[in-house]
Amino acid sequence: MKQPQEVDIAVLGAGAAGMATALFLAENFSVKPAAGSPPTICLLESAKKIGAKILVSGGGRCNLTHKIVTPNDFYGERNFIKKVLKALTVEKTVRWFSSLGIETKVEPTGKRFPVSNRAQTVLSAFLEKLAEANIPIFREHLVSAVNVVDEHFLVEHSSGSLRAKHLVLATGGCSLPKSGSNGHGLKIAQHLGHSVSDLLPALTPLVLQNSFGHGEIKGTSQEVSLSLFRDNKLQQRFSGPLLWTHFGVSGPVVLDISRHWNIAKQQDQTVRIEANFLPSYDDQKVTRWLTDSRTSGSSKFLKNILQEKLPKRFVALLLGRLGLPEDQRLAQLSKQKQKELLLSLLHLELPIVESRGWNVAEVTAGGVTLSEVNPTTMESKICPGLYFTGEILDVDGRLGGFNFQWAWSTAKVAAEAITQKWAASAKRG
Repeated sequence: MKQPQEVDIAVLGAGAAGMATALFLAENFSVKPAAGSPPTICLLESAKKIGAKILVSGGGRCNLTHKIVTPNDFYGERNFIKKVLKALTVEKTVRWFSSLGIETKVEPTGKRFPVSNRAQTVLSAFLEKLAEANIPIFREHLVSAVNVVDEHFLVEHSSGSLRAKHLVLATGGCSLPKSGSNGHGLKIAQHLGHSVSDLLPALTPLVLQNSFGHGEIKGTSQEVSLSLFRDNKLQQRFSGPLLWTHFGVSGPVVLDISRHWNIAKQQDQTVRIEANFLPSYDDQKVTRWLTDSRTSGSSKFLKNILQEKLPKRFVALLLGRLGLPEDQRLAQLSKQKQKELLLSLLHLELPIVESRGWNVAEVTAGGVTLSEVNPTTMESKICPGLYFTGEILDVDGRLGGFNFQWAWSTAKVAAEAITQKWAASAKRG
């Protein structure tokens, strides 16, 4: 389709938030004839491939949302977040996906996925519905500038220019830039008068010093509790699966704590993360367990006792780090080595070098300042007719489908507001 020179509503960014905004608009104008003749809508996308983040999320299964979503699952201004989430709850979201032909299921973790277990199911449904509504997506249209001219937005892009009455910025943040979310939309927001908070990668793996030995057990997963200390004060604690990799650590618990490590490093604070590899144990309980094991069998190998509760490969790494042989018997373990063992089991400091950064981060911490946006409409308080949806805002959620829920909810709010404004304009004639 040839790209028009003027539309009523232009959506910049054809990711989750952008496509959802266009879909909600299409639905509104198909069931609300009072809104007048439907507006012309199009999406501009800088990338060649549409929906890259949708396709890679949830291990290629697309973690659409969570069983329960509250403002406490996000970082950002709580009252703002509460108002947005109320407009499109999880229950309404599930019904919406069902109306698109996407049935969902909840897994024991609380994460909700399409029944098909395929992210492509979601992307295909989005693209099909957009095509049915005659809403085009113009790919590889990199926007270079946006200016307000005669109460319209003049969008300059790599294939020409576009004039629009309403503009939705759904360009994402800076995470996973190969998907098209390279931070350019934030620069557009700043050019139009908005302020942007400090930006940091969140939900990203962490790199460890090579000397730690993690490469020997790459692929091993185990339940842990991670505690983050800033200037020797406990700040955050997360529990969940940790995955050892060739570069360091990943897995849900690592991704969730990574934003806090990045913030502390940016603020030049002394920061460390300690791992407890027996999350349900404390010092006293571990000491009692080892004492009971020593009493019940003086000839027991230490590795066999540890393997009752820990992965075999991790136990081998742990013994090696403590300088203990594989045939070390618990009864012959010195008090000093037992003390070192306890510290390694419950309070092992991970030698973190850096996070893996923007290229693999799942979301951006930071974005357009919320005080400059109306939470009941997602419209700019500074630039009338400008709306924001999704990751571009200064809100980020923890792992588990929360960031997608934020995309759907903000899209719903913006679409409702634009529809109402369009209907009011149509009535005025």
